[in-house]
Amino acid sequence: MTMVSSLLKAVIEIAKVVPCQALPPAIDALLLATSTPSTLLISSVVDHLSQFLDELALSGKDLGDEEDLLTALMSVIVHLYEISDNVEHLLPSILWTVFVPLLQISRVSTTALCNNVIQALADVFSSKEAWGYAEESLFPYFLKTIDASLERDKGGEINSERGNSYSAPIFSSDNKKVCFEPVALHVVCHVLAALLLKISHLIEIKPLGEECPSSSLEETFCMNLILKFFHPILSLISKTSHDGERQCAISIFLPPALRILYKLKARVLTEQMEQIYRDLWTVLLALFVRGCIHRQDAYSALLVSIGFLLSSPCANNLAGENEMKQNSFSILDDMELWNILKSGMVDSDPLTRKRALQTLKEVLNLGPLCQSTKFQSQTDSRVSTSSFPHLLTKRDTYAAQEARSLGLWNHETEHWKAFFLLYDMLEEYGTHLVEAAWKHQIGVLLPTLCGEDDKVQASHDPVLMGKCYLQNLETSIWWMTVLWERGFAHDNPQVRRLILQSFIELDWVKIPNLGEIVPEKFILGALASALNDPIHHKDFGVKGTYSSEMAAAATSFFNLYAMSLGVRDRTNFVIKMAGDSCVRPLCRQGFMTLIMCLDAVASTPADEKDNTTSTADVSLNSDRQSVTAPLTISVIDSLGVLVEESKKHFNPKYRLKVCYHLLRAARSVVMLQELPYRKFFWFLSLFPLEFIGSRGKLHQDLWAWLISGFYKIDPLSSSGFQTWMTEGLLHRAETFIKPTPNMTDSVTDEDVKAWTQEADKWAKITSLGFLESNNVSRLMVFLRDHTVGIYQRAYNSTCIPEKLLILLVSIIKMFHCFPKDCQPSNYMSQGMERQCTSSPFDIIAANLKSIISLNMDEFLAHAQRVSSVFWDDEVHSDAALPSSVINKLGGRSQRRLPLTVASNVLKAVVSITTVAECISWMLENNSSRISDSSIYFVWEFTWKSVTMKKAKQETKAEIQLSMYEALAPVLKALALSASPHVMSLVNRAVIFGDLQNESILDIITLKFTEAINQLLYGHVLARSRRAVLSVHKWCCLEGLLSIPKWRMTQIDHSERLDICALSDSILKTILVDAISSLESASDDNMLPVLRCLRWLLHWGILSRIDSYEADGESRKVVEVVWSLVRAAWAAIADSNKRRVGLISAFLSAIIHPNIFYQVTMHESNGDAGPLKWLLVNIFKLGSRSPRTMRLTAMHVSGMWLKYPNIVQYYVKELKLLSLHGGESVDEELDGQVSENLEAAREYSFLTQSLDPELVEEFRNSEQYVRVTVAVLLHKLAEIVERDQGSDEVEKRKAANSISVCGKELLLDMLDSLAYDKEMSKELYKKKSAIHRRKVRAWQMLCILSRFVQDEMIEQVMDVLEICLFRNNLPSVRQYGEIFGVQLCLRFPRLIKERIVGKLVDYNLKTQALASYVFISVNVLMHASTEELQNELVEEIVPAVVPYLTTHHHPLRSFSQILIHEVLLRIMKRAQDVEDKKESEIWSLEKRCLKSIALFLDENAECRRIRMAVGKFLSSFDPVAASTPRGLFSLRGGGEEDQSKPLDDIPFECAPVALMEHVSSFLNEARDGLRQSMAADDHEIYMEGLTGHYKPPPYPGAESKLTAEGVADFQKKMASLRFSDTSSIDSDGTNLKNKVPEGNLTISDFEKDEELLLNTMHTRIEDLERMRGNRQELIVVASLLGRIPNVAGLVRTCEVFKASSLVLADASILKDRQFQLISVTAEMWLPIKEVPESGLEEYLAVKVKEGFMIIGLEQTAKSVSLDKFNFPKKTVLVLGKEKEGIPINILQSLDACVEIPQLGVIRSLNVHVSGAIAIWEYTRQILNKCS
Repeated sequence: MTMVSSLLKAVIEIAKVVPCQALPPAIDALLLATSTPSTLLISSVVDHLSQFLDELALSGKDLGDEEDLLTALMSVIVHLYEISDNVEHLLPSILWTVFVPLLQISRVSTTALCNNVIQALADVFSSKEAWGYAEESLFPYFLKTIDASLERDKGGEINSERGNSYSAPIFSSDNKKVCFEPVALHVVCHVLAALLLKISHLIEIKPLGEECPSSSLEETFCMNLILKFFHPILSLISKTSHDGERQCAISIFLPPALRILYKLKARVLTEQMEQIYRDLWTVLLALFVRGCIHRQDAYSALLVSIGFLLSSPCANNLAGENEMKQNSFSILDDMELWNILKSGMVDSDPLTRKRALQTLKEVLNLGPLCQSTKFQSQTDSRVSTSSFPHLLTKRDTYAAQEARSLGLWNHETEHWKAFFLLYDMLEEYGTHLVEAAWKHQIGVLLPTLCGEDDKVQASHDPVLMGKCYLQNLETSIWWMTVLWERGFAHDNPQVRRLILQSFIELDWVKIPNLGEIVPEKFILGALASALNDPIHHKDFGVKGTYSSEMAAAATSFFNLYAMSLGVRDRTNFVIKMAGDSCVRPLCRQGFMTLIMCLDAVASTPADEKDNTTSTADVSLNSDRQSVTAPLTISVIDSLGVLVEESKKHFNPKYRLKVCYHLLRAARSVVMLQELPYRKFFWFLSLFPLEFIGSRGKLHQDLWAWLISGFYKIDPLSSSGFQTWMTEGLLHRAETFIKPTPNMTDSVTDEDVKAWTQEADKWAKITSLGFLESNNVSRLMVFLRDHTVGIYQRAYNSTCIPEKLLILLVSIIKMFHCFPKDCQPSNYMSQGMERQCTSSPFDIIAANLKSIISLNMDEFLAHAQRVSSVFWDDEVHSDAALPSSVINKLGGRSQRRLPLTVASNVLKAVVSITTVAECISWMLENNSSRISDSSIYFVWEFTWKSVTMKKAKQETKAEIQLSMYEALAPVLKALALSASPHVMSLVNRAVIFGDLQNESILDIITLKFTEAINQLLYGHVLARSRRAVLSVHKWCCLEGLLSIPKWRMTQIDHSERLDICALSDSILKTILVDAISSLESASDDNMLPVLRCLRWLLHWGILSRIDSYEADGESRKVVEVVWSLVRAAWAAIADSNKRRVGLISAFLSAIIHPNIFYQVTMHESNGDAGPLKWLLVNIFKLGSRSPRTMRLTAMHVSGMWLKYPNIVQYYVKELKLLSLHGGESVDEELDGQVSENLEAAREYSFLTQSLDPELVEEFRNSEQYVRVTVAVLLHKLAEIVERDQGSDEVEKRKAANSISVCGKELLLDMLDSLAYDKEMSKELYKKKSAIHRRKVRAWQMLCILSRFVQDEMIEQVMDVLEICLFRNNLPSVRQYGEIFGVQLCLRFPRLIKERIVGKLVDYNLKTQALASYVFISVNVLMHASTEELQNELVEEIVPAVVPYLTTHHHPLRSFSQILIHEVLLRIMKRAQDVEDKKESEIWSLEKRCLKSIALFLDENAECRRIRMAVGKFLSSFDPVAASTPRGLFSLRGGGEEDQSKPLDDIPFECAPVALMEHVSSFLNEARDGLRQSMAADDHEIYMEGLTGHYKPPPYPGAESKLTAEGVADFQKKMASLRFSDTSSIDSDGTNLKNKVPEGNLTISDFEKDEELLLNTMHTRIEDLERMRGNRQELIVVASLLGRIPNVAGLVRTCEVFKASSLVLADASILKDRQFQLISVTAEMWLPIKEVPESGLEEYLAVKVKEGFMIIGLEQTAKSVSLDKFNFPKKTVLVLGKEKEGIPINILQSLDACVEIPQLGVIRSLNVHVSGAIAIWEYTRQILNKCS
């Protein structure tokens, strides 16, 4: 035993130092040396290792450094077990005391140990073939481990007998039974996989088809293992919640298990294999429907399993073998497989897409597509007759060659390889490769839709019709949707545009059954999402056109798609499309496009081929009958939701277009007879009234729908729809006013809000104007009948009075929305027009008056009854508040009242509000039928409300708050009813006691303010409720303030004064209160306060403050205004600037005419007054709120024009407004004004535009401010011209102040243009901020030119000359020229004094000369009198004529056009004189001028340029061009070109300058001439090449690279500095010693001549030497377009001595930017000019000369630059900067090279790429030479 212990120690020491690979021989040597049996040693090692593991488990320590020792001892055990005999009894001990504990440790240890243990375990079992023991012991243990994992996922307790412990049938050395915990699940998978892999090498299996041998032990073990563990592992995969376990089972166990199962499937029963196939596929399908991670694992499992699944007999069966059983498993027949692959290939996860693509390729490689020899022979036979005959162009021929090189020749293989090529390009490659390959490969996949006939007909074989075959159109399109969907979601927007454009451009008309071919899921999903991409709608919304080319094309496709659907299918499609449009977020462009497509689908006729015959009508009607009522309701619901969605877009024009398409879609799909009226009522109520009303643009479409819906009933009349609509409205009203069965008597605010909305809808539908007069009368009679006896109805359950009253108020409000002259629909039938004896609106008005007059007493009685809740002092205040009020955390404030009390209060508010609205409406319509009792009720309710006692409890205070809510409309009625008669009536009723008429309103107002302020500041109400009370307070005061004094007294109309009925003391009190309330008002509270302030200022309370104060107190007015504007600014600064109503109310209330005219409001003692301070702050705020700036500019401009003497205080502000502007468009403004009645009302109080017709064009743009100011300045200039000589002192004084202001503003803007650092810049970008400011300043100066006076003309001209001398863009310079023309027309002496002197300065800048020519000639042509023109001719014509000969082409042409116009007029007058004096002979000068005029008139080139540009000159009017209408024009000058794109909008409304027209014309002519010359030169050059070969122009071009050339490789040459040869003559004498010039003889001259010739010869030789020794490398850069790239390339080619460089245009060498970069490199490099059009022929010539054409481009066949061997004679072709090398050039190349890249970006600059390639060529040539 001691020997064994020593031997064990030795083994341990050996294991510590010897590597595992060397342990077997070391152990063998030890055993041999000690003669110890291996069986004895193995037992000791096993016991030692077992004891060590037990100690390690008890201590809980990590393995640490012991891992290597454990691995070594385990290797020792395996080796000893293999070499020992009769040791099978030790196997249990080895397994359960060594390997299993090690496996348990390995789940928290390293992977290396686990792998070693598993491999050792497999070696132990295989060495003794102990497979039976493994099956008996390990299998149950591992199965219980799997069961434990599944039980854990179920959440139940783990059964100790199944998984918590497992008793092994072994005993340790002390005969103690050992129990073990289960190992980790991934360890189980690893062990099983290792056993399978180990045993698979031991099994010898004959090939399939041979007779199978008898099963061996290993085969039996394999089959038992797989059959026992396969289904548990599948259960684990499908049910486990641990991602790691599932992934381990998929990636570790499944691959070897399926591989061995496939090998041994002949040993398994067919039924059993079928079940395995089905179970595996079922598990995979279950994974796909779970979460994202499960889907990824499912694709991994599918990729692993697809080969096995395809090995099923049915999947491998050929097309002709159909004798298989119908229930046999075949994965290829399951559409789920193809749907899964398809969805995976368009998944957002790149790894999922990669796995799905690989799986599809596996399917195609393993499926019958590749195994079917019969099908392959059929394909080959087809290909032999199809040699791409459809390819016609060179580009297509090259693409076909590329396809052939890729193996895309066999028809079916060609289809799939084309598919994979496009898919890979979308995944990996750049845009230009997708563009190059997409069109051709689509032609391969879809030849029918690309303009070609089907070459392969659809097969009728059911197997060949599978999704793995692309031989029929349906399957091809099914797979093409993968490419389209992937392309639609591509990261590159250019690719997305390309793919969608190619999809739309396909010839879909050729597919009659498009609805069956293209999947609906694709259209509603991927295509709809693609159309929602703004990148496809660049032209959307420009110039108010809310459509795009892509939207129109998509509409055509959807129309074709709908034509192939039946009516029912089309209706279902409309429902789905509308539902999807509501679910996904849509941009403006996408929403409109999908709505247009929806309309196209719905509006498609059922049988478009013949829809005029009776047969078609019958078919259409029968198809419509197939659409059931539920389906019709679903359509209306879906379309209605879209109408609601359109409310998110505030632009009225945009929303109108949306509503038009939706109404058209409803008209096409829905038949009104099949639609319940309630749905029609709901749908129609969603449309804005301004769209469908009697004057709305959708009124006709709605009428057509109504008529067509009942056409079958009575084609000649509209009685059917009239009856249907009238009965529907009556039923709707009756249902509305009746209580519901479960309805209680209580009323809530939510109920009132819902009732009001429903009543408004009913009133809107009633007032559309479609109903005949008798039907309108029926509706009014119904309303009258139910209002009769409303007091008694309140006590029964037949009607809810509150609903009836709300309905009545809605009709009254809706009547206010229509002008009184509205007529019935213009589209009604003649029969209906005959029945309309009067307008429906007149009938409504007459019935309303009748209803109110007859039932007013009932209304009053009901109001008296329900309003008793306000005066009841016995209200239970201890009742509990509802939980919705107590637990409310925010939102709208609610009444803090018990439910019963709140219900009674609401009824009172509704009743009193209705009475007040009825009285107000009657009074506004001058009705004499208003009863005294109603007037009495108004005044009595007012008096009782204002004299109410102060509330001390919250409940009573809440009731009073509701009372004030009802008081606001009552006070409006009171204001309208105020009159002497009413006051006498009120006094007789002894309501107010002995008060006089004049003091009644004061007392009411005083008591009201006292009572409500006590309630407001008494802290009885909650804070949120006090805010609501504040709103009611100011609404009530607005009613009181609206009462004029003349209503209260008996005075004549002529003596009425604009004075308030309230006393000044009351008005002052209200003013102070309003100012204090305004400062802390919120957005909701601010509007009524501002309205009250507007009334106060309207009554002129501020103007009367001083009349009651001493003279020393006059400053109080300014102080009050200061406090007012500060409070107003504090409120408005933090408010919502998007609310038009709020901003309009603020401006109209604070900047009021009654205070604006006072000078002290604007300036006082040199300081800014309150209004100026406020305006300055508003203008500063305008930079952040453009809408505020626009509204302020409109209002203030009107005020300035109304009070022109105030303008002088706002010079800086006028300059700021003149330069204000941007590019944004505010489309929401019109929407708010048109849809919000409150906003429209406040907007109407603003001072409106001075020139509405002009300003309206810019209403929604940022230019609105400048146009408004321009109109103002123009009007002010007219005032100055009109009133400066007026006899009225005030007018003359105002005109003088305006003149001073205008001159100051003009000089300020001129100085800014001349001396400001930014505005005076000469170098600035087009459409930059500086460019905008310059254009804006000059535009205003053109209008201000009318303010220039004689005393300032010299100063103005000095600054103008500075500005004209500077370089400016033509759009800026033209306004300076117009300004100069205006000045010279007003002051003609300037021509002689200032202009002519500039014209004769021939060294002046060309730009300045052109401006002076333009100014002088236009002054001459537009002179006011003929006498003045004659004087100007003498000055101008001699000065301008010399410019007809200038070398500056634009100036010369410009002068020719101008002089032609002048000379034509001169010659005409001269001809008239000649006719009278025939004997007079023309002078020489006149004959010269006449010849020049004739030349300019008759010369073809002059006539050509004049025809192109002359129209702009003839239409130019300098006077009109300096007015607002001339300056601001959206046309951009001249006639509008309809061919221009929609986005071609003039910049800042600046037309194209005349000089710019000339330059553009000359550039176009020059380009045409250059192209013509280049084509001629190229033709001559090619003719010379084809005739005979010409050597290169430089001798060294054909020579080889000599040693001298190599040595001289990168030497820089000086620029022709030959000091030696220039100073020494041919005889060697020094030139400095030559004889002086005066003593030269003839021989000396001969020597000098000889010396000169020798020097020139020497220089030529030096040049040839420097230019020689060049490499035989030609760099072709004809495709490059950017100057820096070309210049850098010239420099690179010269440095590396390229043979030549080929450019498209050699004139680029003279460009200044080129010369700065090239640094004279072009002087030393041969450069050839070959345009892009002749590049193919040039390359063909070079091929004949022996050159190899190499392209630098990334293609599928490109060779890496470092692996390419350049030939000596190389032509290197470089591509375009963005697009690369075009396809037509690619086909001329011999090879393509690409630069290997390691980063993310996939391209380099073309110059950098060319330089790298040139150096690589040079490096290889240098290595070869060396």
